[in-house]
Amino acid sequence: MNSAQTLEEKLSPILIVDKVGIIGNALINKVKEEALVIFISENKPKEEENIIFIPFKNHPAKIPDNTYSHIVVIDDKFSWVRASLFSFAKKADDDKTSFTFVTDLDKKDKNLIENVSRFHRTKILILGEIFNEEKLLFSTIPNKLIQQAREEGRIDIPGDGTDYFYPVSFGDSIEGIINSVFGEDKNTLSYIFAKNPFSYLAFAHAIQRENPSIKIDFIKKEDESNNEPLVQEGKYLLGENYPIKEKIKLIKIGDFKLNKSDELPTETTINYKREKKKKYLFLKLTIFLLLIVLMPVIITLSTSLAGLKALEASKGELEKGDLKQTVNYSSFAANQFAIAGFCSKALLFETEKIGLFNYAFYLSEEINLGKSIAETETSILRAVYMITSANSSDSGSISALINDAKNSLEIYNKQTALNGANLSGMEKYGTLLSFASATTGIWDDLLGFNGERKYLILFQNNMELRPGGGFIGSYAVLTLDKGKIGQFTIHDVYDADGQLKGHVEPPFAIRRYLGKVHWYFRDSNFDVDFPKGAATSAYFLNLETGEKVNGVFAVDVSFVKNLMEAIGPVYVNDYKETVNAGNLFYLTESHAEKDFFPGSTQKKDFLRSLFNSILFQITSSKKVPFLSLAAALEKSLTEKHLLFAFDDQSVQSIFSLNNWSSAIPVTSLKNGEVVDFIGINEANIGANKANYFISRSISKAVTIDEKGEINSLLTINYKNSSDGKWPGGDYINYLRIIIPDGAEINEITIDEKAQNMTPAVTNFIQYESKTFKPPTGLEIEKYSEEGKTVYGFLVNIPAGKLKTIKINYSLGSTISLSNEENNYTFYFYKQPGTESFPVSFSLNLPNNLKFVGVPKNISIKRNQITLSTDATEDISTSVRIDRN
Repeated sequence: MNSAQTLEEKLSPILIVDKVGIIGNALINKVKEEALVIFISENKPKEEENIIFIPFKNHPAKIPDNTYSHIVVIDDKFSWVRASLFSFAKKADDDKTSFTFVTDLDKKDKNLIENVSRFHRTKILILGEIFNEEKLLFSTIPNKLIQQAREEGRIDIPGDGTDYFYPVSFGDSIEGIINSVFGEDKNTLSYIFAKNPFSYLAFAHAIQRENPSIKIDFIKKEDESNNEPLVQEGKYLLGENYPIKEKIKLIKIGDFKLNKSDELPTETTINYKREKKKKYLFLKLTIFLLLIVLMPVIITLSTSLAGLKALEASKGELEKGDLKQTVNYSSFAANQFAIAGFCSKALLFETEKIGLFNYAFYLSEEINLGKSIAETETSILRAVYMITSANSSDSGSISALINDAKNSLEIYNKQTALNGANLSGMEKYGTLLSFASATTGIWDDLLGFNGERKYLILFQNNMELRPGGGFIGSYAVLTLDKGKIGQFTIHDVYDADGQLKGHVEPPFAIRRYLGKVHWYFRDSNFDVDFPKGAATSAYFLNLETGEKVNGVFAVDVSFVKNLMEAIGPVYVNDYKETVNAGNLFYLTESHAEKDFFPGSTQKKDFLRSLFNSILFQITSSKKVPFLSLAAALEKSLTEKHLLFAFDDQSVQSIFSLNNWSSAIPVTSLKNGEVVDFIGINEANIGANKANYFISRSISKAVTIDEKGEINSLLTINYKNSSDGKWPGGDYINYLRIIIPDGAEINEITIDEKAQNMTPAVTNFIQYESKTFKPPTGLEIEKYSEEGKTVYGFLVNIPAGKLKTIKINYSLGSTISLSNEENNYTFYFYKQPGTESFPVSFSLNLPNNLKFVGVPKNISIKRNQITLSTDATEDISTSVRIDRN
């Protein structure tokens, strides 16, 4: 002990706490002659002179009431000791004595050390990997190598032997503790090992020098251990280098000898060994052959199960939003399924011999399907990850990844076509998979790999419903070049409209009921067929700004709402507002619509800020909810809140056929086929946002008489829940009914009052005349489009009121009684921008006809069928009608 200690310190006892007792007993032997030692441990010391032993109890310590010159606590990592550390440290501070906490590299806890270090009188000593000169007392790396050398005459080195550790002898460890506790060392953190570590190989060679007969073998590493030398703040008490050779000399490795008998074997012993060797060889051969037979089964089942588990894990990571980890799991799943697929070929050969081929074939098909799903997911998500990461600047990589995604998707589609179904969970994204599959052939063109592409994006407010989905308040121009976004700018539609030179004649309803003598970009989506309206919007953009585009995309408020339900609330810093799916409409109207006047920038600025905030939240977050985003896109695409139109008709036909453009379907009828088409199209021309408060339901009752003639009664119920204040009000609705060509409206009643139908006055010279008097009755506009007949008229649903409109019409087509069978199809065309609403349908047959082949979702009772559903998308259902 240090001679500098005061008399008071010498008279004060020393408290040593060591649950295990190995280090504590060694310390006692060093200090018991100098002071009374209070020792708390599970192991009682051999000698008790000048030692007070307190048995260790497994609960937080009650420190013996005394004043100690020094408190030394040896870490046990898990229990009582760590739970009591702060009590020891606090007592040392209160008593103004020394507190030393001894731990080792294996048990080192950074947070614990930082917290304990806050006490002023605390020292922390970190021990290295202790080895013993004689009896091996610690389960450490050097002791394990020494033990193996002693018992087996060899040392197994993991990997290439370059992994590091910090060896220190037990004697040097005790001396280091003594010198630090009782010496002049004032460092808060000290290391009792040399600064420079030793590799496994260097330590093994040091042992081998003492006994050259010891062999060194290299074995496979079981884990990825840290191979970086320790570099931290603190004092290395043993200096830079440690004299490992001298320390190893103190260890008695011994001469390793095999346990062999020096006596020659007898003949009986030789025969016995021969028979034993034969049996052993036969057993090995049997096991080997059995493994050959069973190996395909074992590997196929284990790898396919691993692939399935990895695929499920990838879905979990995708739900969490970790795209990189998702790709890792799905890639691993694809590899496992590939191994399983290879081994299943041998399994098919084996099972064919024992009559179990069908089971193995089914398993093989499921493995192939799982492989195609995993490869598809990996390719597509890897492309998404590349595009959204910093590597997205490499257009060549993006192109290669997109090609991989296309190839994987093609394989996936072939597999699902062969199997008739895909793995569970994938059906939720059927529309997106169909979208991707149908458009793979035009990805390069759409993404600008065949030349730059420019697109017009319409921001449509479906709270002010228009035929194409909503009032165009803002728009954006987007350019794509080799998969990368170039220009993306948002503009107020009035900025463009202010540049219109000359006159464009508006549709009848806009000029007559909106009172606009000129047609502008903002009202360009007035056609009931979205691609035609989109072409008009592109025309106005070019006319007003000079920009030409290759296609038009449209999104509405419901699209943004679906997006925000997926990603959660978004903080718009420019406006100090948190926008969520619930307050989206009101905040948008407050900042972008109320008190708006043509030429102001408030609408453009708010939408730009909102969009930028959404984009920032998606791109900056490390945990993007991709599955939720996919579901939001799926919903928007299905419900017509996201629409596409293109100038290339070959491209447009793909989107029209798949109903991603809300194009009026062109029907070509075969003999005995009737398509009873009905479309409801509304235009809010009241210059308000009344559609936020509008709910509707539609029913259609069809009757076929004994001659085969078809009559329909269409009922539309409206409810306007607005209180009449901004942003609501009366719903002034230019309503258009779209029915098959040749169909004729016989009667219209509004709130049970039959209307006097009269042709609409469509000549503006007439209706803008000061002497013009509107005709008595309900003015009806009538025209043909895409093989359909369109009837339009004005109807007002006042705030807080209900209104019922009934339309009786006869279909031009008939059920031919001369045919053995007829196919009748009810097709309901949902307007873009409308939310889901109830639709009911009924069909009554006369006694000379009957239903055959009724779908499961339709109820049938005698000669009547009924269908009740919600119009989330277009509705199409068919039944067969035969003669009775």
